Amino acid sequence: MLKRFAEVRWVLVIVAIVMPAWAQNPPAGMPSQADMQRMMQQGQIMAACMAEIDQSRIEAISREAEAVSDEIDALCKQGDESGALQTAIDFSKKMAADPTVKKLRDCSAGMQDMLAGIMPNIDPAAGADDSGGICD
Repeated sequence: MLKRFAEVRWVLVIVAIVMPAWAQNPPAGMPSQADMQRMMQQGQIMAACMAEIDQSRIEAISREAEAVSDEIDALCKQGDESGALQTAIDFSKKMAADPTVKKLRDCSAGMQDMLAGIMPNIDPAAGADDSGGICD
């Protein structure tokens, strides 16, 4: 029992020594306290911007995206990969031109830029595999 207490005590001592230093100078790749405060401020700005967007329009876009996804899946099951790809391209163009989507992009731009500056090693496309077709 005393041995276990001694182990825990040493862990607590190490944590007590390391944590204040880590809080002032976080390890590479970790946001600092100032970065965290900027993220909070940017999050508030983003939330205020998003509050200006008609939520029913966002829900309609979400339903439309789900329907297009179902359509693409159906085309793939029928073996019509070119039709599935064209459907995806058409929807992508429509969303790129949609004013609500543009506003969503504008609202989140500041947060994206800030996160890229704080955590430059994070690749938003990581895990994306573009080696296959739309139906793969």
